[in-house]
Amino acid sequence: AEPMSNDFLKIPPGAQMEQIGQGGQAVVYSCSLEIDGVNRKVAIKSYGADCSMDELETLRRLDHPNIVTFFGLVKLNGRQALVLE
Repeated sequence: AEPMSNDFLKIPPGAQMEQIGQGGQAVVYSCSLEIDGVNRKVAIKSYGADCSMDELETLRRLDHPNIVTFFGLVKLNGRQALVLE
């Protein structure tokens, strides 16, 4: 199920987003976001229209020092995007 709109992190107006990668299913951007009162450099992974969000459910369950931290979701171009460490 899609989270309620207040569960999404906010990309502040004027935030500088730089594309740092692109693959067959997603585009990854670098951005600074305030998360839990801390300004963090994060990766925002935005999927194409036909891609599922199965990765989201997997990331929510994982907690390991060698796996990126999942911080939450943002809306980017009308789609859900993952906010990662």
